[in-house]
Amino acid sequence: MMEYPAELFKPDFEAWRYGPVDRQIYAEQKQEKFSDKGEPFHPTNEVEKDILLFVDDLLEDIDGINDFGLVERTHQDHAWKDVYEEGKTGIKMNAAQIKAEYTFRFDEESKI
Repeated sequence: MMEYPAELFKPDFEAWRYGPVDRQIYAEQKQEKFSDKGEPFHPTNEVEKDILLFVDDLLEDIDGINDFGLVERTHQDHAWKDVYEEGKTGIKMNAAQIKAEYTFRFDEESKI
């Protein structure tokens, strides 16, 4: 049986007005620190291949949604709704709650 990593990255989301945001990634994006010119990722094992397929599928799904569609979708998440307060900034979201909510959704969709 393959063993997957518990996390693909260290989550540090905050509940912002339009949805969850990782402040550090947001700042780096605003400073144009990301580039399409990086080295392509080449999976070296089955776990990495599965992760790449998962991320590619997820990005393909998200790519078809406009900005306000994404806002509407993220506002359905309890991990965001339970902590967001209008006008407040820096509200930390619970990473375990985010993971549990999406694990539940994935499991439910897998039953269909």
